[in-house]
Amino acid sequence: MKKVMISVISSALCFGLVSPVLTSAAPITSAVEVDQMTPEKQNFVFLEGNPGDLHLVYTYESEGITYKVDEHSNEDFTEIHSIIYQKEANGEFVEFSTQDTTIDSENSLIKLTTDQGGVISSEAQSVKSIEPIVSGIPAIHSDRGDSFTTMDSYNGTPVKPWVYNSWKEGSSSIARYTLTGVVGALSLIAVDYAPGAYKLGAAAIGAMATLFVADNVQTVYYKQRYGQKNSAVAPSVIVANQIDTLYYSEPGFKYLKGRTNPIRSLPGYVE
Repeated sequence: MKKVMISVISSALCFGLVSPVLTSAAPITSAVEVDQMTPEKQNFVFLEGNPGDLHLVYTYESEGITYKVDEHSNEDFTEIHSIIYQKEANGEFVEFSTQDTTIDSENSLIKLTTDQGGVISSEAQSVKSIEPIVSGIPAIHSDRGDSFTTMDSYNGTPVKPWVYNSWKEGSSSIARYTLTGVVGALSLIAVDYAPGAYKLGAAAIGAMATLFVADNVQTVYYKQRYGQKNSAVAPSVIVANQIDTLYYSEPGFKYLKGRTNPIRSLPGYVE
């Protein structure tokens, strides 16, 4: 297992405060098993775009066979359509299967439907939101190590240090997802689907997705905590919040692969 890690420390987005993101996932439905996405993949070649782009075309090899994947996603990676082609002996690529990955944020579901020659496979993962800050939580300062946030301000007034919930643990199966499908799953873990939120780090999350897929990781394991920063003048006002997530490739949270730390803030907040 490659011990490679991607870190994404994002800048603040002024979309207002939004709901915390998702932290636990478990498959709840499964239909006909279709295993074309589970064998080990190697020798990725990106023909059009890069991981994290809305349109991506790439090839890879699996068990001596070359496949080409053509993927299209909408702006927030909630609808992904993928066509998988298999290379024939004459060098031509013929359609092998299609996949549709859908993020249903209203019902907290990731849905995957695969059609391989008329054989339909479907699965869905249910996800749960982490709890926001509760009263009485002790302050845990940000990774900068500062005791006071004298450099931070909200409309020119001081703000309090970051405080966090305790770490929550979760996992998400990616066994049969395409690369862009994994991008969608990781982005759902990293940030909720407030308008424009995902644009925050598509390239970096795409790079992390490539690590998981290239290492044939079947399940992503993660730890996540919610943090917020309040005004020192009006303590009930949350001026910024963040979701801090660590991603691992094996049970027991072994082999850290990446980290995301997106921040959303109110207009007027300066870090």
